[in-house]
Amino acid sequence: MNKLGNEHLLLRHKTVFLCSRLTPEALQGQILDWANALSPEQDCVLCGNHSYMEQEVFKCLLQKQVPVIWALAESLPQQVAGEVEKALRENRLLLITCHGEGICHVTQQAAFERNQWMLSMADEVVVGFVYPGGNVSRQIAGMEHVRILTTGDFPEDVASSHYKLLSSKGDLSFELMENPSGPYLKITRTYLKQPALEMLRIDKTELQQFRFAIDRAIKYWGTEEQASRQFTGKGFVAWWKRLWHWGK
Repeated sequence: MNKLGNEHLLLRHKTVFLCSRLTPEALQGQILDWANALSPEQDCVLCGNHSYMEQEVFKCLLQKQVPVIWALAESLPQQVAGEVEKALRENRLLLITCHGEGICHVTQQAAFERNQWMLSMADEVVVGFVYPGGNVSRQIAGMEHVRILTTGDFPEDVASSHYKLLSSKGDLSFELMENPSGPYLKITRTYLKQPALEMLRIDKTELQQFRFAIDRAIKYWGTEEQASRQFTGKGFVAWWKRLWHWGK
């Protein structure tokens, strides 16, 4: 394991926090209420960085100065800044990964294996939300003493950080992610007829250029009116506006 920060946190009583990537937006407040109730003196949380809510809980813990072990599914960052750098300096954070240098893309398999390691280290397990049939659901199956914070129906319009386009060939997913080096947009293409995926990671500084390229392609193919009719209201246009604002 490669580590950066206070390794003595591994000796503390550790609460593992996991949360499915597709967490309904209406349930996110309850999950953050749990994080806000934790104490810097009594608690130490071991969490990942794959899902939106795992990242939100991590940021909340940094602000409340609760000790955190942040398990990454990619290499350690070359540099850190902001709240992460402050937490490292104050010995209340440990970054840990099983990957060497140069691995910056989080794959589903890497996140799954990272979660397995986290669960093996847990003194107790708290799960924000479990998406039926998802990785988190499979990994906690049969485990005792797992506390699930929220339950509810799974709507189509899930977390505002996530958008998925469906087609006869497969799915195209857009997710706003963060790692210690900063935020990025993850675009994943999965195929129905073969167990393969393609992944593209776009840095926040590249986002405006990405939008310009997409707009040029739409104009080149003359699909403006079709897109306008298909994606209106709460659909892709609304999501893209949030994404565009995030990039500024």
